[in-house]
Amino acid sequence: ATVALSVQNLGPALESDGVSPGQDLPLAKRVALGAFSRRYPLGPLDLGGAAQLARTGQGDIEVGGGLEIAWWPVAGRTFVGRIGGRHTGDGTASPVTFGAGFAGDRIRLDYAFQGYDSVDGAHSFGLAFR
Repeated sequence: ATVALSVQNLGPALESDGVSPGQDLPLAKRVALGAFSRRYPLGPLDLGGAAQLARTGQGDIEVGGGLEIAWWPVAGRTFVGRIGGRHTGDGTASPVTFGAGFAGDRIRLDYAFQGYDSVDGAHSFGLAFR
């Protein structure tokens, strides 16, 4: 298992010249503790799990977890599907998230989606080179 602690958004507030001139926009500070299990083989697939506990700057507690399913048809090429859930307390974000990934010899591509009430959803993309 892997365990990690992260502290996010430690910088100063953002200066706003457009939406609210003269008003600074504070960053949403957050501390999170997460754990990820190693993948366990299940037939042609590997299964892994993750859990996270976070505290926002306002003192709210966020709890989340997820499942990762990996398949490698050829050595050095892995396809991954992910589904997760979290409770944020604000009610504007969907509690369910989806994702997918591909890992090749020297490259990794990742995608994630989370729905929101105010917009169609947030799409996140990641690209890593080794």
